[in-house]
Amino acid sequence: MTTPSTPRRRRRFGKGLVAVVATGLLLAACGGGGGVAGKTPTPPTAPSVKSMEEVKAANIEAWKACDMFADHVRELAEFLDYQKFADDLLSTNGQNTAGVRLCEGRALFYEDPKHRSNNAEGLISIGFGTANMEGHLYHDEKYKTPTGRYDLMLQLMRDVYEDEAGSLAERTLDGPWEKATVILGDTGTGTTLSAFVVDTKRDFMLRMTFGGLRMKHHGDKLTWDWEKASKHFREVTMVNAYQAMADRIDHPLDYPR
Repeated sequence: MTTPSTPRRRRRFGKGLVAVVATGLLLAACGGGGGVAGKTPTPPTAPSVKSMEEVKAANIEAWKACDMFADHVRELAEFLDYQKFADDLLSTNGQNTAGVRLCEGRALFYEDPKHRSNNAEGLISIGFGTANMEGHLYHDEKYKTPTGRYDLMLQLMRDVYEDEAGSLAERTLDGPWEKATVILGDTGTGTTLSAFVVDTKRDFMLRMTFGGLRMKHHGDKLTWDWEKASKHFREVTMVNAYQAMADRIDHPLDYPR
Protein backbone atom coordinates (compact mmCIF):
# COMPACT_ATOMS: atom_id res chain seq x y z
CA MET A 1 0.00 0.00 0.00
CA THR A 2 1.43 3.35 -1.04
CA THR A 3 1.67 5.98 1.64
CA PRO A 4 0.01 9.37 1.02
CA SER A 5 3.38 11.14 0.99
CA THR A 6 4.87 9.17 -1.93
CA PRO A 7 3.06 10.93 -4.83
CA ARG A 8 3.88 14.33 -3.38
CA ARG A 9 7.62 13.52 -3.33
CA ARG A 10 7.46 12.40 -6.97
CA ARG A 11 5.66 15.57 -8.03
CA ARG A 12 8.26 17.73 -6.35
CA PHE A 13 11.07 15.74 -8.02
CA GLY A 14 9.42 16.14 -11.40
CA LYS A 15 9.17 19.91 -11.10
CA GLY A 16 12.81 20.16 -9.98
CA LEU A 17 13.95 18.12 -12.96
CA VAL A 18 12.04 20.33 -15.36
CA ALA A 19 13.60 23.41 -13.81
CA VAL A 20 17.14 22.00 -14.12
CA VAL A 21 16.62 20.99 -17.75
CA ALA A 22 15.13 24.39 -18.61
CA THR A 23 18.05 26.18 -16.99
CA GLY A 24 20.55 24.02 -18.91
CA LEU A 25 18.83 24.76 -22.21
CA LEU A 26 18.82 28.48 -21.45
CA LEU A 27 22.55 28.50 -20.64
CA ALA A 28 23.32 26.52 -23.78
CA ALA A 29 21.34 28.96 -25.90
CA CYS A 30 23.28 31.86 -24.36
CA GLY A 31 26.68 30.27 -24.88
CA GLY A 32 27.09 29.03 -21.34
CA GLY A 33 29.12 32.03 -20.08
CA GLY A 34 27.56 35.23 -21.28
CA GLY A 35 29.17 35.18 -24.77
CA VAL A 36 28.13 33.98 -28.21
CA ALA A 37 27.57 30.23 -28.50
CA GLY A 38 30.71 28.42 -29.61
CA LYS A 39 33.07 31.38 -28.93
CA THR A 40 35.36 32.16 -26.02
CA PRO A 41 34.00 35.08 -23.97
CA THR A 42 35.90 38.39 -24.37
CA PRO A 43 37.60 39.38 -21.09
CA PRO A 44 36.76 42.80 -19.68
CA THR A 45 38.96 45.69 -20.84
CA ALA A 46 41.65 46.53 -18.29
CA PRO A 47 41.67 50.11 -17.01
CA SER A 48 44.22 52.35 -18.70
CA VAL A 49 47.52 52.59 -16.83
CA LYS A 50 49.83 55.54 -17.42
CA SER A 51 53.51 54.85 -17.92
CA MET A 52 56.11 56.42 -15.65
CA GLU A 53 57.16 58.68 -18.53
CA GLU A 54 53.57 59.95 -18.87
CA VAL A 55 53.40 60.58 -15.13
CA LYS A 56 56.70 62.47 -15.27
CA ALA A 57 55.53 64.56 -18.22
CA ALA A 58 52.27 65.47 -16.47
CA ASN A 59 54.09 66.46 -13.29
CA ILE A 60 56.66 68.55 -15.13
CA GLU A 61 53.94 70.35 -17.08
CA ALA A 62 52.34 71.37 -13.77
CA TRP A 63 55.52 72.73 -12.18
CA LYS A 64 56.08 76.43 -11.71
CA ALA A 65 59.60 77.78 -12.04
CA CYS A 66 59.59 79.40 -8.60
CA ASP A 67 58.68 76.06 -7.00
CA MET A 68 62.16 74.89 -8.01
CA PHE A 69 64.30 77.99 -8.31
CA ALA A 70 63.10 80.66 -5.86
CA ASP A 71 65.68 79.61 -3.27
CA HIS A 72 68.46 79.81 -5.86
CA VAL A 73 67.37 83.26 -7.03
CA ARG A 74 67.43 84.43 -3.40
CA GLU A 75 70.77 82.76 -2.71
CA LEU A 76 72.47 84.66 -5.52
CA ALA A 77 70.89 87.93 -4.39
CA GLU A 78 72.06 87.35 -0.81
CA PHE A 79 75.60 86.56 -1.93
CA LEU A 80 75.64 89.89 -3.78
CA ASP A 81 74.46 91.82 -0.69
CA TYR A 82 71.06 92.83 -1.95
CA GLN A 83 68.74 94.92 0.25
CA LYS A 84 65.43 93.48 -0.91
CA PHE A 85 63.45 92.45 -3.95
CA ALA A 86 61.51 95.25 -5.56
CA ASP A 87 58.49 92.91 -5.92
CA ASP A 88 57.59 89.34 -5.10
CA LEU A 89 59.31 86.65 -7.15
CA LEU A 90 57.24 85.79 -10.21
CA SER A 91 56.84 82.57 -12.21
CA THR A 92 56.26 83.18 -15.92
CA ASN A 93 54.48 80.80 -18.29
CA GLY A 94 57.13 80.82 -21.02
CA GLN A 95 54.90 82.46 -23.60
CA ASN A 96 57.44 85.17 -24.43
CA THR A 97 60.60 83.11 -23.90
CA ALA A 98 60.29 80.27 -26.42
CA GLY A 99 58.66 77.98 -23.88
CA VAL A 100 61.17 78.55 -21.07
CA ARG A 101 59.33 79.18 -17.79
CA LEU A 102 61.22 81.57 -15.54
CA CYS A 103 61.34 82.44 -11.86
CA GLU A 104 62.51 86.01 -11.67
CA GLY A 105 62.87 88.92 -9.31
CA ARG A 106 64.42 92.38 -9.40
CA ALA A 107 67.02 92.66 -6.62
CA LEU A 108 67.68 96.08 -5.17
CA PHE A 109 71.36 96.63 -4.24
CA TYR A 110 71.32 100.38 -3.65
CA GLU A 111 68.35 102.66 -3.12
CA ASP A 112 68.81 106.36 -3.79
CA PRO A 113 66.88 108.31 -1.14
CA LYS A 114 66.00 111.08 -3.61
CA HIS A 115 65.72 109.66 -7.11
CA ARG A 116 64.42 106.20 -7.84
CA SER A 117 66.00 106.32 -11.28
CA ASN A 118 69.40 106.17 -9.57
CA ASN A 119 68.64 102.86 -7.81
CA ALA A 120 70.97 99.97 -8.52
CA GLU A 121 68.74 97.04 -9.47
CA GLY A 122 69.49 93.78 -11.22
CA LEU A 123 67.08 91.22 -12.63
CA ILE A 124 67.80 87.62 -11.59
CA SER A 125 65.96 84.85 -13.44
CA ILE A 126 66.27 81.07 -13.57
CA GLY A 127 64.02 78.97 -15.77
CA PHE A 128 63.52 75.65 -17.52
CA GLY A 129 62.02 74.07 -20.60
CA THR A 130 62.31 70.82 -22.50
CA ALA A 131 65.50 70.52 -24.52
CA ASN A 132 63.78 68.76 -27.42
CA MET A 133 61.92 70.98 -29.89
CA GLU A 134 60.99 68.33 -32.45
CA GLY A 135 57.28 68.93 -31.90
CA HIS A 136 57.48 72.74 -31.72
CA LEU A 137 55.51 74.48 -34.45
CA TYR A 138 56.84 78.01 -34.36
CA HIS A 139 60.56 77.84 -35.10
CA ASP A 140 62.91 76.94 -37.92
CA GLU A 141 63.56 73.30 -38.72
CA LYS A 142 67.18 73.64 -37.57
CA TYR A 143 65.96 74.02 -33.97
CA LYS A 144 63.68 70.97 -34.02
CA THR A 145 66.36 68.72 -32.58
CA PRO A 146 67.16 67.12 -29.20
CA THR A 147 69.11 70.28 -28.23
CA GLY A 148 66.90 72.68 -30.15
CA ARG A 149 65.73 74.89 -27.31
CA TYR A 150 69.28 75.25 -25.96
CA ASP A 151 70.56 76.21 -29.43
CA LEU A 152 67.70 78.65 -29.96
CA MET A 153 67.97 80.38 -26.59
CA LEU A 154 71.73 80.69 -26.94
CA GLN A 155 71.36 82.35 -30.33
CA LEU A 156 68.60 84.68 -29.14
CA MET A 157 70.81 85.85 -26.28
CA ARG A 158 73.81 86.35 -28.54
CA ASP A 159 71.65 88.59 -30.70
CA VAL A 160 70.91 91.03 -27.85
CA TYR A 161 74.52 91.55 -26.78
CA GLU A 162 76.35 94.60 -28.03
CA ASP A 163 80.03 94.15 -28.74
CA GLU A 164 81.13 97.54 -30.00
CA ALA A 165 83.76 97.80 -27.26
CA GLY A 166 84.89 94.19 -27.62
CA SER A 167 83.68 93.41 -24.10
CA LEU A 168 81.65 90.29 -24.94
CA ALA A 169 82.97 87.09 -23.35
CA GLU A 170 81.62 83.62 -24.07
CA ARG A 171 82.84 80.31 -22.70
CA THR A 172 81.73 76.72 -22.43
CA LEU A 173 81.70 75.26 -18.96
CA ASP A 174 82.34 71.73 -17.73
CA GLY A 175 80.13 70.39 -14.98
CA PRO A 176 77.54 67.74 -14.11
CA TRP A 177 75.52 68.67 -17.19
CA GLU A 178 75.85 67.60 -20.80
CA LYS A 179 77.01 71.02 -21.92
CA ALA A 180 76.75 74.62 -20.80
CA THR A 181 77.60 78.06 -22.16
CA VAL A 182 78.13 81.29 -20.20
CA ILE A 183 78.06 84.78 -21.73
CA LEU A 184 78.98 88.10 -20.12
CA GLY A 185 78.66 91.42 -21.88
CA ASP A 186 76.64 94.58 -22.43
CA THR A 187 73.06 94.48 -23.65
CA GLY A 188 70.57 97.24 -24.17
CA THR A 189 69.78 97.20 -20.45
CA GLY A 190 73.33 97.08 -19.09
CA THR A 191 75.87 94.42 -18.23
CA THR A 192 74.28 90.96 -18.26
CA LEU A 193 75.52 87.50 -17.26
CA SER A 194 73.75 84.58 -18.97
CA ALA A 195 74.05 80.80 -18.78
CA PHE A 196 72.43 78.01 -20.78
CA VAL A 197 72.56 74.35 -19.72
CA VAL A 198 71.26 71.32 -21.59
CA ASP A 199 70.60 67.72 -20.55
CA THR A 200 69.17 65.67 -23.43
CA LYS A 201 69.08 62.45 -21.40
CA ARG A 202 66.50 63.99 -19.08
CA ASP A 203 65.22 66.30 -21.84
CA PHE A 204 65.50 69.68 -20.16
CA MET A 205 67.25 72.98 -20.64
CA LEU A 206 67.99 75.72 -18.11
CA ARG A 207 68.36 79.42 -18.71
CA MET A 208 69.87 81.68 -16.05
CA THR A 209 70.43 85.42 -16.31
CA PHE A 210 71.53 88.20 -14.04
CA GLY A 211 71.92 91.74 -15.26
CA GLY A 212 70.50 95.09 -16.10
CA LEU A 213 73.13 97.00 -14.13
CA ARG A 214 75.11 99.89 -15.65
CA MET A 215 78.40 99.63 -13.82
CA LYS A 216 79.66 103.09 -14.77
CA HIS A 217 76.67 104.51 -12.87
CA HIS A 218 76.32 101.96 -10.09
CA GLY A 219 79.70 100.30 -9.68
CA ASP A 220 80.74 102.43 -6.73
CA LYS A 221 77.47 101.58 -4.91
CA LEU A 222 78.09 97.80 -4.99
CA THR A 223 80.16 95.52 -2.75
CA TRP A 224 81.04 93.20 -5.66
CA ASP A 225 82.34 93.32 -9.20
CA TRP A 226 81.51 91.12 -12.20
CA GLU A 227 84.47 88.84 -11.63
CA LYS A 228 83.17 87.96 -8.17
CA ALA A 229 79.56 87.66 -9.38
CA SER A 230 80.52 85.49 -12.37
CA LYS A 231 82.59 83.09 -10.29
CA HIS A 232 79.76 82.47 -7.82
CA PHE A 233 77.23 82.28 -10.65
CA ARG A 234 79.23 79.55 -12.40
CA GLU A 235 80.37 77.55 -9.39
CA VAL A 236 77.29 77.75 -7.15
CA THR A 237 74.13 79.09 -8.82
CA MET A 238 74.41 77.07 -12.02
CA VAL A 239 75.38 73.83 -10.28
CA ASN A 240 72.64 74.06 -7.65
CA ALA A 241 69.92 75.00 -10.14
CA TYR A 242 70.93 72.13 -12.42
CA GLN A 243 70.85 69.65 -9.53
CA ALA A 244 67.43 70.89 -8.42
CA MET A 245 66.02 70.26 -11.90
CA ALA A 246 67.71 66.87 -12.26
CA ASP A 247 66.34 65.74 -8.89
CA ARG A 248 62.81 66.71 -9.89
CA ILE A 249 63.07 64.87 -13.18
CA ASP A 250 64.50 61.74 -11.54
CA HIS A 251 62.03 61.70 -8.61
CA PRO A 252 58.90 63.57 -9.78
CA LEU A 253 56.54 61.93 -7.32
CA ASP A 254 58.59 63.30 -4.40
CA TYR A 255 57.47 66.81 -5.35
CA PRO A 256 53.75 67.60 -5.06
CA ARG A 257 52.19 69.71 -7.77
